Amino acid sequence: MTTLALFVLLQLPANLTTPNGEWNGRFWLLLPDKERVLYLHGYISGFKAAPLAEPNAELKAVETADKDDLSELRKLLAAAVERGVKLRQQNIPSGTIREIQKGVDRFYAAPENVNIPIWIALRVVALQFRARPESEIQAELESARWWVRRDLERCEKENVDCEHLR
Repeated sequence: MTTLALFVLLQLPANLTTPNGEWNGRFWLLLPDKERVLYLHGYISGFKAAPLAEPNAELKAVETADKDDLSELRKLLAAAVERGVKLRQQNIPSGTIREIQKGVDRFYAAPENVNIPIWIALRVVALQFRARPESEIQAELESARWWVRRDLERCEKENVDCEHLR
């Protein structure tokens, strides 16, 4: 069954991804309800584990710190944890999986958002869930739409297939 699912995913039209291969709203809207929930579970689980797997400045500093200076090690580890918390707050909406799913569904209900990658949709939903100012939410949206327009312009300028943006 897994092989069949992978085969089906590989056969999906190109416009379900960005030029960089990131899933977008067209992909999201094709997913049945249960698969959207599974996608979100996988995304959130991966995002929570990523700071542990990705070397960052704080963890590198721990490696080179004086191992006898426990207060310095505590500060460095606290900074690494704080960085991970901030990244999660920026990228993962606080709510139940169903609430997050509904937020992403609302995001992609606007046709102008369908080419935006899912990870950016989740950032916008996170801002909405945290009741951030509308100006901050709009700035994130405009930035995302700018990248989509830039990709389309670059694609057309280079005279290559732009199907992924239509």
